[in-house]
Amino acid sequence: NIIGIPIVQQKHDEKEEGCFNTESYPEWNNFLKNIKLLGGVLLITMSKMSPGGFIYPHKDSNFVAHKIYFPLNWPRGCYFKIYKNGLVDFSDLKPKIINSGEYIHSVINDSKEERIIVSIFVDWNVEPWKKIFEEEF
Repeated sequence: NIIGIPIVQQKHDEKEEGCFNTESYPEWNNFLKNIKLLGGVLLITMSKMSPGGFIYPHKDSNFVAHKIYFPLNWPRGCYFKIYKNGLVDFSDLKPKIINSGEYIHSVINDSKEERIIVSIFVDWNVEPWKKIFEEEF
C-alpha cells in the first residue's frame, strides 16, 4: 500500500512542493496506521532539506503550537536547535513533540545527504492525544 503525502523541499528560504512516496519507510507507514486509529490528526506534511540547506530562526505560525516531528532520516551534520534550550537529538529516528509555535528554532543540514522529516499536527484535546501530551510534559 503506497502512501503519498505532501512534501515541501527546503533549501534556505526557497520552497518547492510535490508528493513523496513513503513505500521505502515501513516504520513510518506503521506509525501512520497507528496514529490514524487515535483520531484527531489535523495535518501531515513532509519536509526535505538539501545538503547545505537551512531554516532561519523562527516560530511556526500554524494552528497548533506543539507538533510531532518524525524524522525519516537524520544525517550526521543535521541540527535542530531551540533557542535557549539547545539541540534536539533526532539521531534515534523517534518521533518527538516540539513546541515550535512558542519557541524560536532553526534547522541546519550541514551533511552531504538530504534530510527528510514528517510534521504531524494533531488536536491535543482528543483524549488519546491529550493523554500522550500530559505524559510527555
